[in-house]
Amino acid sequence: MYDYACSDSDDGFDLRQEIARSAFADMCHDWERNQKYNQALQLTIGRLHAAGREAHVLDIGTGSGLLSMMAVRAGADSVVACEAFRPMADCAERVMEANGFDRIRLVKKRSTEVRVGPGLDMERKANVLVTELFDTELIGEGAIATYRHALEHLLEPGCLTIPHSATVYAQLVECPLAVSWQVPKILGNADGDVLLRTPEEVVDCRGSSAVFDVQLSQLPETSFNALSEPVPVFGFEWSNREELEVKRHSRKPVEIIRGGVPQAIFMWWDLKMDLEGTVMLSCAPFWAHPDFSSLKESNKNPKIPEQNLIPWRDHWMQAIYFLPYTKNTLNPNQRVNLDSFHDEFSLWFGLESPNLPPTHCSCGFHIVYSRSRIGQLNDGLRNKRTLNYLEQIFDKSSTVLVIGDGSLLGVAIGALGVSHVYLLEPGQLSRTCMESYI
Repeated sequence: MYDYACSDSDDGFDLRQEIARSAFADMCHDWERNQKYNQALQLTIGRLHAAGREAHVLDIGTGSGLLSMMAVRAGADSVVACEAFRPMADCAERVMEANGFDRIRLVKKRSTEVRVGPGLDMERKANVLVTELFDTELIGEGAIATYRHALEHLLEPGCLTIPHSATVYAQLVECPLAVSWQVPKILGNADGDVLLRTPEEVVDCRGSSAVFDVQLSQLPETSFNALSEPVPVFGFEWSNREELEVKRHSRKPVEIIRGGVPQAIFMWWDLKMDLEGTVMLSCAPFWAHPDFSSLKESNKNPKIPEQNLIPWRDHWMQAIYFLPYTKNTLNPNQRVNLDSFHDEFSLWFGLESPNLPPTHCSCGFHIVYSRSRIGQLNDGLRNKRTLNYLEQIFDKSSTVLVIGDGSLLGVAIGALGVSHVYLLEPGQLSRTCMESYI
């Protein structure tokens, strides 16, 4: 039965619809993720019991309550689950009750608000932490701060965490397709004449700071040129507070295996789920996935594309990071230094750039237009057909009114030899971007 009394927030949002539209379902149906968390819980709790120790588990951000229920089934002596998002916490409460897991103590608070002591939220500190605080960028949901707080206030010294650690990988690539989602192209007519050049401040801009999450396995293999092998650039040991630094820079020498212009970094990460590394979970694209060879050998259906053999998930994908603009070509066997950076929530990359600041848009274009919109503006076939048609219907006496939101075709019409062009841009930011082209 739908409970209207608790469906809306103070802002008028239907929070249950927010849950339905989020990635909770994708996570709950991620078979590999669930199996590997379950295996890691069994190994970790079994390890403690084999040493004659009790297993007291804390589950931060329990969501549906799945990991807490796995911990009980694995033999945990006590389980405390916390969830700050009240509609989700209420859902977890009903799920636990329906499945007979009344041993789980559910705390409807942020982990940073949880109190430890007799009669409080947690009777004692936990010695096992199981949590899934990760996004495509690994640290974008605040994992560093959450782990640091938990290790200091909620967990015993020498505690075990599930997962135990994470590694971030980067691969240097030349990828014109990716660049077409970052930089507007030059517009020309059928004769090859340039109608519209991209302003230098847009070309040189590093773009949006928001993560560009994609399914790299679905990119056509002909759409990019891998200039290097994947290299590990950061490691996170979740049980070691001292190593969970908020800001870091790593420099790795990278050997160039194929020549090309360094345009972007493909990034992904993997998790070592238990202390010994018996259980591993990888978010790598198919060509770098550790299980790809075995999955390919065991595949009995030749109709399945190779890129679809690895586990599919939308809540953790891979990401593309654009390097500072360059026209310089790298050559095979050349070695360059890959500089990788992270702060509390995000990553960024550069070549031979040890002091590179975080990515941000300096031109305004990437603030106004999404990457998918920039990709649409760069649709060559669409632009060609539209411009060809406009050239046929316009002449020197034409006066043109263009009504739109950031249409570069409207600006390009001015180079077709018409009398006047009027651009109606209702948004101030969009209008400023169009003015930079004029």
